[in-house]
Amino acid sequence: MNSPAHTFNVRCGPDYERSRKKLPSGPALYEVYGIDAYSSEQKLAHVGRVIQLPEPDPAVEALGLPSLLVINFMIPDYPPSGLLKKKVSDGPGWNLVIHCRLADATLADISAGRTPPSVELFRRFVDPVNGSALRKNCLKCIFGAVDPNEPGFNMVTRKLVTSYNFKPFLSKTASSFYRAKSYFEIDIDIHTWGQTALSGFNSIKSRMSRMNIRGGIVIEADGDEQMPEQMLFANYLSHMDPTMVDPFPAELTAWLSDARNHIPPLTCAG
Repeated sequence: MNSPAHTFNVRCGPDYERSRKKLPSGPALYEVYGIDAYSSEQKLAHVGRVIQLPEPDPAVEALGLPSLLVINFMIPDYPPSGLLKKKVSDGPGWNLVIHCRLADATLADISAGRTPPSVELFRRFVDPVNGSALRKNCLKCIFGAVDPNEPGFNMVTRKLVTSYNFKPFLSKTASSFYRAKSYFEIDIDIHTWGQTALSGFNSIKSRMSRMNIRGGIVIEADGDEQMPEQMLFANYLSHMDPTMVDPFPAELTAWLSDARNHIPPLTCAG
């Protein structure tokens, strides 16, 4: 279910570096039209290759924007490695796949000559060459529990959730990007998060089935000419229970895991 983008505060100018001013986001550039979840015994990247997607809109593609956007969260379902143990970054888990299409309002603004800075920024972000530095440094996630008290957290976990609730974080080393003819895919690999972040996530994982979460992604702006920021998508994730999801089909898992079918992600600067 789409969440109102104005419930997220994002950077705005002028002179953000001095003012640090944030305001509610304008409408999300993309709208969510479907969410899938699959369990698997290993990480599954670039799932857009094997998912049936709608036909892309040529009018949108002509603008240098993907008409379809796939967000693939790869989520571990095993405890994080101990401090004295070798880091484990693959294993059983599940994929949360969010399907988006360019919002009608976004297309209407562009068609009317009212292209917002956030659209120009995302157009550069998806460019295979010119978007390299943006992809490395500027993908920002915002997630939070609508009511931190609702799931019945203990005092320590509630304090942790409250401290980081809706606090934006950049996803740099954990993200990969794929540009195909009919879609743009963003993979966020939670398996590779650091020990502290994984431990925090693991402490709330068993309570997610009782949580109402609001989340989204925004491309971080740098300078007045790129502001105000605008949510790329925003949606509710309610009562997620990884124990209830179906396994990813074995034949598709085998195909995705076959090195002969590998497509390298878009390059990032550095």
